[in-house]
Amino acid sequence: MCHHLRLFGLSLFLMLLISACTGDLSAPATALPSAPPTLTLTLAPPTATHLPDPPTETPAPTATNTPIPSVTPTPPITTILFTGAIVPGRCVQAAIDAQDNADFLYDDVRELISSADIAVGTLNAALTD
Repeated sequence: MCHHLRLFGLSLFLMLLISACTGDLSAPATALPSAPPTLTLTLAPPTATHLPDPPTETPAPTATNTPIPSVTPTPPITTILFTGAIVPGRCVQAAIDAQDNADFLYDDVRELISSADIAVGTLNAALTD
């Protein structure tokens, strides 16, 4: 029974598909009168024929003296060093007396300060003899 139902459904589908592909057969076909096709030929006026320009000689490249760019000297660099307040610690005078040299206070930073072109610092101590 199931097989017959499938066959019926497939047949119905095919009939609908075939009938959808056909045109309307109830309306009579009428031929419309048409005029015979005509052929129109239009000729363009003659134009002058352009001839290519005769070849010209390409000039050979000439050597030119290209100036060698001069090296611009780099302007000198000026280094400026600013220190904070230079405050000698306690008992500085006793250490200076023991060393017999007041310059030893700057042994650790002397090279750094001396390498600058300009060094500015504030010494918060009295320089006396």
